Amino acid sequence: MAESPPVTGSGTAYTVETQVPAGIPEFFGTACRLARIDLATGDVTPLGPYVKDELRCATDLAFSPGGALYGIAGVEGEDDEESVELPSVDGTTPTTEAPAGLGESIDEVHLVRFDTATGAVTDLGAIGTAEAWIGLAGGLTFDPSGNLYVYMAGDDPGCDGDAFCLYRVDPANPASATFLGKDPQETYLFGLTTACNAGLYTIELLESGSSIDATADILAVIGGEQLDIVNPTPPAKATAVGGLIGKGRFVQSIDFAADGSLWALGSTSPRGYPRAQLSVLDRATGAQTMGPVLIRGGEGVSAVFGLAISSPSCPVEIQPNFTG
Repeated sequence: MAESPPVTGSGTAYTVETQVPAGIPEFFGTACRLARIDLATGDVTPLGPYVKDELRCATDLAFSPGGALYGIAGVEGEDDEESVELPSVDGTTPTTEAPAGLGESIDEVHLVRFDTATGAVTDLGAIGTAEAWIGLAGGLTFDPSGNLYVYMAGDDPGCDGDAFCLYRVDPANPASATFLGKDPQETYLFGLTTACNAGLYTIELLESGSSIDATADILAVIGGEQLDIVNPTPPAKATAVGGLIGKGRFVQSIDFAADGSLWALGSTSPRGYPRAQLSVLDRATGAQTMGPVLIRGGEGVSAVFGLAISSPSCPVEIQPNFTG
């Protein structure tokens, strides 16, 4: 059966491009930079140089209703011990204390804001007060009312760190995040987006059509994905829409365009290799129509994460004006 003709769009999207060291294609987080994508051609324009900074290596992006670009980034937090005892010189009594920095570190998920002109990033703080993790997954989105939702694996009592969970986050105080519910199947969830009256959407990673444990090695997943719709009302729950998205065409992030089309950023590998490509998903069935391959300087672009196209908005209904 022949594939549908490639779809093209108009306007600009934003993503995070990761520098790939030669010979280490699976490495993520060496250095990152914000970049623009031409939805019609797939051309990628970097915004500034690569910078080795975990905060720049956001795995998902989203515009607020006011037009600010936000992201979520996994970081290694501050040590949770001020100091640790070390053995004395003769190897007997532990009398020496090491300076802070040698204790056990904790993982955090930070909310960040990007400057779309320069690519500069501002750290807004850790989401929640417990340890949290996203790996290369997770997602965030604003609804048209300005509510910010985030998918991450938190170690708080509600989420318990064993699944990706939905939180409502105050951008002015990310630490006060509210737990809304967790995915009961403990799968990886990639990206999060919403449109007017369309609910929340995410991508669920499957292995041969079955859910996987969230602690499994993501590199071992060769199965497929499905589009889920999420009801954020507690207890929040993700429900499958249609069947599997095309096998081997990994989708890492999604976002609605202003015209209501659901765009996806993905590739042929769970780590964004060997090439990145745009596509459009049917939000009723999950069917995928391929779009432009990402290119920069005539060469394919591989390691990109996160997709943000437009701010969430609802059309204003003009009421009829009845006059006598």
